[in-house]
Amino acid sequence: MSLTRELDNKNSPISRFMADTFGQRARGFLKEPRERLRNAPLISPPDQGGYPWGTVGTAIDYRIRYYFGSTPWWDLVAASGARVIGGHTVVIVDDVTGSTLIDPVESTPQEYLRFFVDLDKFLTDSKPSRKRLSEQDEDNLLRYCYVLALLEEVSRAGFRPGTPLDGEFSGTEQFLELAQ
Repeated sequence: MSLTRELDNKNSPISRFMADTFGQRARGFLKEPRERLRNAPLISPPDQGGYPWGTVGTAIDYRIRYYFGSTPWWDLVAASGARVIGGHTVVIVDDVTGSTLIDPVESTPQEYLRFFVDLDKFLTDSKPSRKRLSEQDEDNLLRYCYVLALLEEVSRAGFRPGTPLDGEFSGTEQFLELAQ
């Protein structure tokens, strides 16, 4: 789910937050900045030889979402990316409904499962929702978000050799080192 889609949905937690916090001003609180920026010169970073702008944008999207709340790791698009890398999916049958479900634990490679478990522990300990984190916790959360963004790219575009996730990872620290 994208931030734009969340803002377009009047019943989403983000839209409700905007309406509750800004009331009627929520619709027009960007009007003045838009008018001021309309004629301002465009500030564009120099092309840095394939800088991962899309990945960084997705990482920022994850960080914004963690400000508003947490999503269980198995519901993240990034978890689907880990399953793509693992190359197998374990399906289970719901005893109550009879429907088939993907088993998130059995379908996720162990090194990625460890990453997601560590992410959950970090989120439980740091509680990033609606508060400013310490500099160290913010840095760690941004690193987690960057790895989630890389995994989301795999989910959306498939795994490509030569990308940052193309390698052996023995622990969460190695994943977090991908964000430099």
